[in-house]
Amino acid sequence: MEASDVEMLAMWKQVLSEDELLQVCKRHKTDHPPPSRRNPRRNNNQRDQEADQDTNLVRMLSRLVIRHEDTLNVLLQQQQFILHLKGGTGSLIPQMMKSSMEWHQAQEKTQALRQRLAHLLFTTLLQRAQLLLQAKPEDEIFQNGMKNLLLTEQHTFPYLTWCQKSRRLILSKDKALEKEELYNLLQQLSDLSANNDHILRFHTMKKVPAEQTPAENSSFPWMLTTSHTMFPVLQRLCYHSIWLLVAVDVKKQSLVRSPLAKQIDQQLQRRS
Repeated sequence: MEASDVEMLAMWKQVLSEDELLQVCKRHKTDHPPPSRRNPRRNNNQRDQEADQDTNLVRMLSRLVIRHEDTLNVLLQQQQFILHLKGGTGSLIPQMMKSSMEWHQAQEKTQALRQRLAHLLFTTLLQRAQLLLQAKPEDEIFQNGMKNLLLTEQHTFPYLTWCQKSRRLILSKDKALEKEELYNLLQQLSDLSANNDHILRFHTMKKVPAEQTPAENSSFPWMLTTSHTMFPVLQRLCYHSIWLLVAVDVKKQSLVRSPLAKQIDQQLQRRS
């Protein structure tokens, strides 16, 4: 028994009787049992097991995250597009930046920014396309359109594909759109984008410089998520030449994993 305990016991003897002191000692032993002497080897084994369990849990969670992303990519193929807005001639980036600034400065906002920008894109495309739709073969705008692969001699509007060998866009083998069908599709996009319910998400995936005009070879990816009503209309115009009028490339959401998901998968493969 330590000296401090002896002093404490002597002090309580002056206050309590022997029976009361005995009861206090018994209660103290019950409330404060002596520390158990554990086997250190058993403690190490337990720690190793817990560490293995944590590692397995992290691996399972990582696999679940990757599976979740793959599932989302499949679902988003029915609603989502990736648009590459380019700088240079015909670029809509300056107009969209101006429209965005006006929206932020306005005290009362009658529409969502995503819908405002998407509607600007589709209505501008329709306005510029109407000039080509109404042009005659002898007009200069018609001839320039043929040189830039916007339309054919038959006044149809083709699809384009990227030629890896020549490093440029070429005419696709897909059947070109007649001008009446093209006009109807563009008009539907303009009308649907006027309703906020059809533009679920539209934002840039790369910061656009606010104080300078984007260069000719610059490209800024945007993510567009549409309603199921709008999706088939826009899908019909993926990889179409008419987007050259506004310096935009449009493609569907792919199944390619994000960079972060790829890194997680690589770590899993290394440790498996």
